[in-house]
Amino acid sequence: AAEQTQAAEQTQAAEQTQAAEQKQVAEQKQVAEQKQVAAQTQAAAQNQAAELQEDTESHIQAAADPIERIELALNRLADATYAFEPKKEVFVGDVFKVEVVMQLDSSLNQISDFFPDVDLTVGTLKVGEFVQIKLTSSNEEKLTVTPITEDKQPISTSITPKWVWSINAKEEGPYTLYLNIMPLLNIENSDGTLTQSPGRNKTIDEVIQVTAKPFNFVSWLSTTFGIVSAVVGTLLVGVLINVITNLVNNRINKRQREQQ
Repeated sequence: AAEQTQAAEQTQAAEQTQAAEQKQVAEQKQVAEQKQVAAQTQAAAQNQAAELQEDTESHIQAAADPIERIELALNRLADATYAFEPKKEVFVGDVFKVEVVMQLDSSLNQISDFFPDVDLTVGTLKVGEFVQIKLTSSNEEKLTVTPITEDKQPISTSITPKWVWSINAKEEGPYTLYLNIMPLLNIENSDGTLTQSPGRNKTIDEVIQVTAKPFNFVSWLSTTFGIVSAVVGTLLVGVLINVITNLVNNRINKRQREQQ
């Protein structure tokens, strides 16, 4: 019995020793895994810090180099489409409008929707956040140009800018209107401020041909505006005649009553 008890105690001691060794091995393994995770985390942090430093140095270098700043701005450009009516036939004395619409190609609307039933000139270009369009006349004295909207306008997926000018044809003849389309880049300065500049971006020139004819009643009457004006004028004349007739009749009736 004593031997059996001693054997049991030895077995129990061996099992306890084995359990302790297994526990120690598990703890050592856990510590090793924790060290490995910590090393990986530290390495990732070091890589991230290195990348951030590299980006910062690149940004500082780009900000210090005008050419690099322009390159950065050019990389942010988007594709856009513009449209306008390339020909106008008007009568001398007419005041009409010239419109240019531009939108990003990522927009859902068709640019032709802005000019229904009109022959258009459509062009494409690269744009930043702003576009400047100016319109000038081949003869400022005989064909005057008055801007209605600002020359410089923003453009984005939610903004479709429209440029509008009022044109007055004072004398007959053929004229040319010149469109100058200039996309503007937001170039970052070394101090973090932005400067708007065309940079090395493409500037586009377009022309609109205008023919101003001497006033002709028959031709004018054939236009939609002429027809509407003629109808309105006829109605007004009819109303005026009716009013005058009523006034005359009222006076005649009043005199007749007075004489009676």
